[in-house]
Amino acid sequence: MEPKKFIGTTVVLKGDGKDVGDLPAKLEDGAFVTVWEPTEEERERILAGGLIQINLYWAPGQEGFPPIAVTATGPPVDIYTS
Repeated sequence: MEPKKFIGTTVVLKGDGKDVGDLPAKLEDGAFVTVWEPTEEERERILAGGLIQINLYWAPGQEGFPPIAVTATGPPVDIYTS
């Protein structure tokens, strides 16, 4: 998925310019809100029953907002049902 600039964007969390891109966001009620657009392949996975997976890349002692990746998983996906 690709992060998208959206109406209401108030801040851009800057990536390192190499491996980590910028992340448009807005601060709302103490939370960063971001908007993501799935690729065509991810849309197909979601329609087939896949889920949205969010990865936060954080290391002890890291400063600032951790890098994040959002993707659609393909079925089957192991989840808790209760």
